[in-house]
Order: sequence, then structure tokens, then C-alpha cells
Amino acid sequence: MKKSLILIVIFSIVILGCKEANKQSEKEIIKKDIIKKDIDVKKIAKKEIPKDLLNQKLVGLVIKNTKETDVNKKYWVDFAASCMCDSPSIYINKKTNKLIIFNYCDNGTPPNNLEQSFEYVIYKFESDDKDLSVFSKDENDNDLVLIFSEISNSKIYNLKVIGKFPNDYVGNTLNKFFITKSNLKNLKKEDCGGFDG
Repeated sequence: MKKSLILIVIFSIVILGCKEANKQSEKEIIKKDIIKKDIDVKKIAKKEIPKDLLNQKLVGLVIKNTKETDVNKKYWVDFAASCMCDSPSIYINKKTNKLIIFNYCDNGTPPNNLEQSFEYVIYKFESDDKDLSVFSKDENDNDLVLIFSEISNSKIYNLKVIGKFPNDYVGNTLNKFFITKSNLKNLKKEDCGGFDG
């Protein structure tokens, strides 16, 4: 009987010891996971917003030649934008936190002196290695989110839109790709010849 009692006590101690070790192991895993998540959030928070997208006119592009590998020959400003003036441009004003949408052919200098434009108040920027997300609201409190994703370090950005992008007076042809006006010099633009819209 004594042997049975001693075996039960030893067995109980071993089981309780294992449970305690498991609890400590689980606590360590949870603690490590929380620390890892905290580090990941800090990394994301320290990412800088791509400065080449800010305070410059962003011009819409289309693909001219899908087989071309040289980005300067693959993308261009097409007839709809260059000659028909049917394509919007974008200006992200970091100083005033305004998103401005206007026509490609508008001769005004953004953010001022534009004939027709739509203004949105930017309430948040999110950025990671390749993407910039701009969260904004118009005067009627409608959300518009623009997500710019750089195409393999080319300074050309793929645009994704969440919300209703305006087109009245600024152009009906929203291009999928954008580049800053300063980087546009390396790309071709449709020659309108004698066409005057």
C-alpha cells in the first residue's frame, strides 16, 4: 500500500511538473510573439513616404508596347491624355494634406491656378517598401483611397483606387499607371500634329 501511495505521489509530481513546464513554454512563446509583432509595427511606422510622389504633378500613362522591357519605351502619354485632354492628373500636397485631381492639359501650376479641380483632405498616409496609400475625404465626407505601387524601381506607379474617382471636367480616362512630371522627360508623348481637340 505504501508503495502504491508513493507511486501515486511521484506520478502526480511528474504530471504537475510537466504542466508547469508547458505553461512556462506557452508564456515564453506568447511573449516572443508579442515582442515580434511590436518590432514589426515599429518597422512599418518608420517607413518613409516615397517623396517623389509628393508635391509634384502626377501624370497618367498607358502601356505602348507590352513586349518592351525598357520602361522608357514601354509606357507613354497617349492620345487621350495628350491630345483629347481626357485624362486626370493628381497632386498630393503634403504641406497642406490635400489631394488634388485635375485635368492633364490644365496649364495651371498645382496646387493653385487650376481651371477645374477636385480637392480632398488627406487624413492618413500608409507606406511600406513599394506602396503608398493616401486616405482622403471630399467635402461631402466621401472616402477616396489611392494606392500607388512602384513597378520595379522604375519611378512608374501602378494606381489602385478605392472609392469614386471624379471625372467631371478632369477627364474620363483614368490611367492605371502614373509618373511624376519631372520623370516624364524620359518617356514619349503622343504627337497631336494638327489635332486641336
